[in-house]
Amino acid sequence: MAVPAVQAARSRPFAVWTMAFRPFFLAASVWSAVALTGWIAMLLTGLRLPSRFDPLTWHIHEMLFGFVMAAIAGFMLTAIPNWTGRVPISGRPLAALATLWLAGRLPCLFSALIPFSSYRKELPSPVLSNPAVRKFFFSMIVAQGAALFCDLGWLFGHLV
Repeated sequence: MAVPAVQAARSRPFAVWTMAFRPFFLAASVWSAVALTGWIAMLLTGLRLPSRFDPLTWHIHEMLFGFVMAAIAGFMLTAIPNWTGRVPISGRPLAALATLWLAGRLPCLFSALIPFSSYRKELPSPVLSNPAVRKFFFSMIVAQGAALFCDLGWLFGHLV
């Protein structure tokens, strides 16, 4: 027979997964230290990662898309529920997002091991060679950028 305090402790989730800033700020801080240490080691010793990026480009990529995006995700996933009054993400969905962020670090780190032909399988060249398709993709990118710009303008206009 289990003690009630033990049952209550088992039913509570691990503290890292209760608030969105915890795993993402932790991931941002750990990844920045790991990436910076690795980059310095590459510069001083000539160490090469199994990546298609040179050390400087890899460092820039990982600081922008690893460290900065983890920090932004932690902030936004914590702040938006406060702004909107909604329930914040926690538990398994939060763990899945953090795992997805971590999985996003691997393709860049091991890009030299991924065959180059696998990059081109998603959009075959006959599709991209059609000028109408290229114009459509370009117009969709511009429209999405404009929508994002408008949303950010509205958001910052209401915060100021």
